[in-house]
Amino acid sequence: MKQIIFAVCLVFITAATCFAWDPSGTWAIEGRTDTKMDISCKENACSLKMQTKYGKYDASGFVNGDKLLVAYNYLTETSFGFILFEQQGNNSMLQKTFDIKGKVVWNGRLFRK
Repeated sequence: MKQIIFAVCLVFITAATCFAWDPSGTWAIEGRTDTKMDISCKENACSLKMQTKYGKYDASGFVNGDKLLVAYNYLTETSFGFILFEQQGNNSMLQKTFDIKGKVVWNGRLFRK
């Protein structure tokens, strides 16, 4: 009986990992046409490149459940911080950008292109 329960638990753990959120792809900020964000993930580690009319930045981070947390470096200014993306369905996510003191400096919604 213990082996059957163990096998069932193993199947659920494996299935949950197989269906985890994968934010890989091209994203854009809702309501703006000047943004392009490319996210590529391998397992739970991700890298991000974003271009807007205001500048470019690179970031790297990790997926945990329905969230992606990255540390970014704004390449056109001397600026860096953290971004938290939260899955909102298959084709959209919320973004919160934090400065290094933890203050939210931008909120927005992104959609998959």
